[in-house]
Parts: sequence; C-alpha cells; structure tokens
Amino acid sequence: MKDETRSENMLFRVTKAEKELISKWAKKSAMTPSEYIRATLLMGMVMEGEPDAVKIVMKAVGTAAVATMKSKLRFIESELAEPRN
Repeated sequence: MKDETRSENMLFRVTKAEKELISKWAKKSAMTPSEYIRATLLMGMVMEGEPDAVKIVMKAVGTAAVATMKSKLRFIESELAEPRN
C-alpha cells in the first residue's frame, strides 16, 4: 500500500507549557510532535465515531494497532478522571 504524501500544512499556536507537554508525550510515544498531534487528533475522531478518521487510521496502522491505541486512550481517560491532590 502506497502512503499518501503529506503536502498540506496546518499552523497553530500553543503556550510554552502546551508545547513542552506535547513534546514530552511525543517522545514517550517514539513520535515527532507532528506525528503525535496527528495520531491523537485522529484517534479522538475515531473514538467519536467519525468514519473518515477510522478509514485513515485503519489504512495507516491496521486493525491490531487501532485496538492497542483504543486501550491506551481508555487508560489515559481513566487517569484523567481520577481526582488529583
């Protein structure tokens, strides 16, 4: 399967704290910040049931990887739902 060339740009501003957090999680995930943001946004759309996002993710990573990412997202959501002291 031939990958589609990424030829379009999206530019947006973030705070210093947001940039540091995104960079930290991208590194933990062995991704560039661009890859991490793209994957996170697409998976958010997948979790909301967006059919086009599902197609993009399935094409890029396959069914097994989608299941793994969903599991990781559920874990992150559960961590965020717990109150912090």
